[in-house]
Amino acid sequence: MSALRVPERIIKEILVENSFKNVKEDEKIVGFEFKIRNTLGSGTIDSVYVFKVDEEMYSPDQIIIIKGKEERKGSTITASNPLYVDYGDVITLRFLREGGLKPGKHKVEGSLGIMGIGTVTITFELEMKE
Repeated sequence: MSALRVPERIIKEILVENSFKNVKEDEKIVGFEFKIRNTLGSGTIDSVYVFKVDEEMYSPDQIIIIKGKEERKGSTITASNPLYVDYGDVITLRFLREGGLKPGKHKVEGSLGIMGIGTVTITFELEMKE
């Protein structure tokens, strides 16, 4: 079964505006993140696959999925330990990368497994403001 590619117009609707930023911990930039607001309907994420940002690959171990107060490495999201996402929930995808990203446009490509649907692939550009 081939992956379902999410159209760019839908991606633009679900991306939370101005959420693409570098992440600091103890005054050190440890990565970057963006947020998605689920306006498509409830569903269950049962896998996180490799993401690519500007030709650099990020394994599920380098991706943290944050929903409310729950933070999980992408590698811990499995069919036997999925992540339920309700309509309206905001999910943060945080990528661990020392030094973060430089300001400017960045291309993001990646896939998630959605229970009952299969692999869903997203590709889009975001601009890092600072």
